Amino acid sequence: MSIGKTPPLLRQQLARELSQLRSLAGLDQREIGRRINLSQPMVSRVERAEKLLPLPKVLAWGQVCGASQDVLDRLSALTEAAFTQAEAWRALMPAFSQLQDAVRANETTTRTLLYYSPTVVPGLLQTPTYAEHVLRLTNYTGQEDEAAALAGRWRRQEALSDRTRHFGFLLPEAVLRWLPAGRREVLTAQLDRLATVAEQDNVSLGVVRRGREPVMPFHGFTVYADRGEDDPFVTVELVHTYLTVSHPADVELYRDIYRRLWSAAVIGPDAVNLIQGVAAELRG
Repeated sequence: MSIGKTPPLLRQQLARELSQLRSLAGLDQREIGRRINLSQPMVSRVERAEKLLPLPKVLAWGQVCGASQDVLDRLSALTEAAFTQAEAWRALMPAFSQLQDAVRANETTTRTLLYYSPTVVPGLLQTPTYAEHVLRLTNYTGQEDEAAALAGRWRRQEALSDRTRHFGFLLPEAVLRWLPAGRREVLTAQLDRLATVAEQDNVSLGVVRRGREPVMPFHGFTVYADRGEDDPFVTVELVHTYLTVSHPADVELYRDIYRRLWSAAVIGPDAVNLIQGVAAELRG
């Protein structure tokens, strides 16, 4: 789930320690898998840092290998820390086109994507002109290759045509009224795009009316769910870093926030009517 080229360092360290414990205990991958109820291919993925096991499984691995309490405590701390991954934008920007491709790969392996965006229309729904304004305003350090970001965004939008996948989008009503650079024509075109996509059978779009918020997250997030054998996770874009959260309790917290916001939103035809109404006001 990393958007960098390699698994994050904490996950790599945990994978090395588990692999060393198994080797020192004289067990092969198949045997340790049998003892803690994992398949050999899954054990291999764990040792390649491609799969992060829940804490009970990690501790069972250590116990089967005869690890001391100090080692078990270290494995516990490593596992908890590895569930939250932070990647600084300054390290990701030099290969921004690859970053976009990595995000696209994460999206491609997910059957259900849930987006909450409190400030702007989510990237998968943005028109080219709207996206140009957003990218310019969020290029805080001036290092971002905006042309590469735009190209990557268009490639990612192709996913919306895959009717076997579901996309959920949630945004506050204020997002419908944000004027990029004060240009009404940019926003009206964007609202038209929103209303069109909202009618796709693989898209759910909800708008939370002003004053009706059951909770108020101050940052956006994306939930990657229904990933087959892979675990769900959440991404959060902050000014200085890109967070990936995969602890089951934290993922469930974000999903609960999304459900609570969805329960207070106008959806389906009502959402389309609201969007079209705002566009009519702008044109009027």
